[in-house]
Amino acid sequence: LQTNLSHSIFFPRLITPFRVKNEDSLTNPRTVFNINGSYTIRRSIYSVSSLNTSWGYEWSTKIHNQQFNWLFTFPNIEYTALNGKDSLNKLIQQIPSLRYAFNDGFVIGIIGGVNTVWSKRNRFNYLKVRIEESGALFGLIRKLEDNNLFRFIKTDIEYKYFINYKKSGWAFRVFGGYGYVYGRKDGQPESKLPFFKAYFAGGPYSMRAWQVRRLGPGSSILYDTAGNRANDRFGNMQLEGNVEYRFNLTTIAGIKLKSAVFLDIGNIWGV
Repeated sequence: LQTNLSHSIFFPRLITPFRVKNEDSLTNPRTVFNINGSYTIRRSIYSVSSLNTSWGYEWSTKIHNQQFNWLFTFPNIEYTALNGKDSLNKLIQQIPSLRYAFNDGFVIGIIGGVNTVWSKRNRFNYLKVRIEESGALFGLIRKLEDNNLFRFIKTDIEYKYFINYKKSGWAFRVFGGYGYVYGRKDGQPESKLPFFKAYFAGGPYSMRAWQVRRLGPGSSILYDTAGNRANDRFGNMQLEGNVEYRFNLTTIAGIKLKSAVFLDIGNIWGV
């Protein structure tokens, strides 16, 4: 069960403490203020409350007639409060290192990203790159570091390629993500991304042969011998590839029925 309430305010220009050079050459520049609150219940595992607020910028540029859409968010502030249930507590007893991933904490950092689309006849390409960091600057404040400030750098790269025909088409997708964790908790170095930032696989949009959060991490002996296999599984790294052949089946009462044959390859891993 998940509830979410959010509100965003968009200003049709870049509001910065300094003048942006050549702002008139940018396409659709805007400043975005966002505040978001959510409450999530994972049955028998945990309940979690979170609050997020951010100030960011979006704009587009053209390079050799190729449009790039940019995103820069600073600061991005998130607070997450976790209430673990018996199932989670038992899993942490079996795999003690998970206590570094499942806990309350702050994310204070920067998000940057860019995406672009280009096409030629019936072929379309889509590329997206996203980088997020937390704690690089504010982690130098000892009081924040001691109060569960998560410190990590996380990078995602996704590429999609489509070939469209009149009654069918091919779709290819490659995704790679990696999170480097360098914070400390209780005087010990952390090695796992916080659970709400970690990678997971399975479900209708990722590794479709598995239920959501049931695949991985890798060939981990810890998880494979933990006994209770119904618990969520997370990782610091994800690699995934998808191939789909999509085709029309028939039309019934004006409604087009379509189908697809697909192959998913991938997993998540710890470090």
